[in-house]
Amino acid sequence: MDNRSIYLHLISAGMTPAGACGLMGNFRAESAMRSNNAQDGMTKLSDAEYTAAADKGTIDFVHDAVGYGLAQWTYWKRKENLLRFCKARGVSVGNVQAQLDFCIHELKTEYGTLWKRLCSTDSVYDAAAVVCTNYERPAVNNIADRAAFALTLFKTLSGETAGPVGSARPAEAPEPEVETVNVKVKVLKRGANGSAVKALQLLLNGAGCTC
Repeated sequence: MDNRSIYLHLISAGMTPAGACGLMGNFRAESAMRSNNAQDGMTKLSDAEYTAAADKGTIDFVHDAVGYGLAQWTYWKRKENLLRFCKARGVSVGNVQAQLDFCIHELKTEYGTLWKRLCSTDSVYDAAAVVCTNYERPAVNNIADRAAFALTLFKTLSGETAGPVGSARPAEAPEPEVETVNVKVKVLKRGANGSAVKALQLLLNGAGCTC
């Protein structure tokens, strides 16, 4: 599934355009939107090898503490539930649609307040921030990066619609200067690097520049 298909799937489930993009911005930060992504530096296996081993049961997928999939599920109980969910469907644990449906199921059943927020918010930044702090809970709370990814996706995808008439919320066009991302830096100049530069580049790209 490409970004558009993922976006439409989340919209069809009930999320607002802002909520869907906020979640996707976190997926982008966690796994680069790769459903078979095994956490870098935590396994010697390639993503494909790790996924095949998880499906065959030749590794301890549940307890190995390797972040996996779109959301980089790491806690053993969440990985166990993901594996069971995919097996019940008869698909690989790396199947992108199964992971999306598991994420939606997990949000509805375990993170009800967050789910309602993603189905009602009009703020891309807010959606990215609450997913980061309440669902992903990364070691580094890099909300600015996640929000920048989400805003770029929103600018690209928010004109889309999903499913039969009446099955999903209508997409809402972004209004100027509603969404902002504040990045605290002293100076950005040629040769600078790091998350602040990445966030600025993404925002400029979203505005039509090429960085």
